Amino acid sequence: ADPTQTVFSYKHILQLLSQYICSRRSTIMDPRNIKLALVDNDPLGVAFKVSAFHRCQVRHLLDQQLICLSLTQLTAWNIVRCISSKEMQMMNMPREVKEMLMLMGAA
Repeated sequence: ADPTQTVFSYKHILQLLSQYICSRRSTIMDPRNIKLALVDNDPLGVAFKVSAFHRCQVRHLLDQQLICLSLTQLTAWNIVRCISSKEMQMMNMPREVKEMLMLMGAA
């Protein structure tokens, strides 16, 4: 991984988060429910501002942390959260906009 990289696709962010959680599985996963992460004493808990989270909450927690670099990216982000990739493919729009939508929605 490039430590100087500051712009990531959503898919890459999810991959990095998954790798992080897997690397700390023995310390943050609740042994009674493996879909629950106990992050009270972990940097992830500080980042997400929670002491625990369920797997189904990950996208919402990530959404609260992400910063779009432009109004175009913010608009694209709002679109990809509302429509399927199949619907995106069918939309008539400039190629560069469609590529940005597909990149942001690739998860």
